[in-house]
Amino acid sequence: MISNFAQWLMVATVLWPLLNALAFALPPLKKLAWRAAAFAALPGIALTFIAPLGTSVTLPQTALTILKLDPTGRIYLGFTSALWLFSGHYAIHCMRRESHRVRFEIFFLLSMAGNFMLILAHDIPTFYSGFALMGFASAGLVVHRGDTQAMRAGRIYLALAAVGEILLFVGFGFLAAGQSSLVIGEVVTAETSRLAIALLIVGFGIKAGALTVHFWLPLAHPTAPVPASAVLSGAMIKAGVLGWIRFLPLGSAELPGWGMTAVAVGL
Repeated sequence: MISNFAQWLMVATVLWPLLNALAFALPPLKKLAWRAAAFAALPGIALTFIAPLGTSVTLPQTALTILKLDPTGRIYLGFTSALWLFSGHYAIHCMRRESHRVRFEIFFLLSMAGNFMLILAHDIPTFYSGFALMGFASAGLVVHRGDTQAMRAGRIYLALAAVGEILLFVGFGFLAAGQSSLVIGEVVTAETSRLAIALLIVGFGIKAGALTVHFWLPLAHPTAPVPASAVLSGAMIKAGVLGWIRFLPLGSAELPGWGMTAVAVGL
């Protein structure tokens, strides 16, 4: 049945890059890992076009849904998986003569898995896990070159990523306080505390490169290899915008003061 196939496809979207990264650490599987790495984003592309909206994955022996495909997730998964696929193919060729290409591929695949996980996440813990995995693994792409400039960019990137993770963790705590559910769509309401909103705006703003917390961008992107820079700018920083869409109340009637403030800062 298409629903069962779609569920397996959703699992493969997250697990393929994770298992592919693990295979690089096992010598007998290294040759297979190289062949599979170029196609690690294919399940995401297939899921975008084949799976019906509402396709979900529930943890075995529980009723907890952790992954689900919705209209926003489908749009995000479509352009990010395509970019990861093209960048992954390019990385196999352009990094061929690099001395640390295996290390690069492992961080590349872990970042991909985190990116796909947060896009498909149905609950706060799954979203946060994917966001943290992507954020910290991508630091390995920034420092790949290993020179002074790359290490400085990596330290700043990692420090801001850690600050962002802490802000989001606390913000999610306030968001979920007193709630009976951790499902993303059920915890976001107009009654969300101002402190939670402020923490989420800044936490996701760091990843999105928003003004005043954007200074890691011009340092990190020139030092990262070309395929890494492509996904850093084209896919991963868009996760901050997705976070705003997922966790901030939307609509003209929802928190108009915060909305006008965001527009003013944007201008």
